[in-house]
Amino acid sequence: MHYFLLIIFIIVIFYGPSIWMKRVLNRYNYINDNYPGTGFEFAEHLMKVHKMDHVKVEMTEGDDDHYDHTNKKIVLSSKYASKKSLTSVAIAAHEAAHAIQDNHNYPPYQNSIKTSILSYKIRRAGYFMMLLMPVAIFITRVPATGILLFIISFISMATPVFTNIMSLPVEFDASFNRALPILRDNNYIPDEDLEGARKILTACAFTYVAASLSNIFNFWNWLRR
Repeated sequence: MHYFLLIIFIIVIFYGPSIWMKRVLNRYNYINDNYPGTGFEFAEHLMKVHKMDHVKVEMTEGDDDHYDHTNKKIVLSSKYASKKSLTSVAIAAHEAAHAIQDNHNYPPYQNSIKTSILSYKIRRAGYFMMLLMPVAIFITRVPATGILLFIISFISMATPVFTNIMSLPVEFDASFNRALPILRDNNYIPDEDLEGARKILTACAFTYVAASLSNIFNFWNWLRR
């Protein structure tokens, strides 16, 4: 019984935020002509308003809405971006906010990019070392080599957790200090929809919370084994 409750607890804690996010996004993804165009059109509009014509807006068939700082483009999933819905407009505002952070050289955003690049390099180096280490252990038969393998594995698994946690302030800034004021202060959406927009932007920000929890769970599972 206790083991069953533990499993339920793990599912709620580590997968609950992800399930909640999808539920919120789908709840407000209904067509409404009161909104300023589709998500795709709204993102393009915001780039023009902020004199950021160098930032392109693209639609993809995947589910990954994001701002690509390397190629200076906002990528929106067609599932939401092709509709005139509150979800579509709010997501577009959130990703546009990341583009604005980048354009203004917002320090936490720039630091999160540097951390992500470093994390990627560490993970690649760690996986490469883990592939080579069993050969080294077999050849040298030195116990310390196994300890080194554990340390390298530990760092490789812990790095994504640290990276996602570092990104949280950037996500909250994009949602609540930039995207929400854009929607509210410019009357892009009716006042009665502001609470729904806040929920959607919370879901956008909690994307990294869900990713962090998932990585923590994977990390804990790896340590347990």
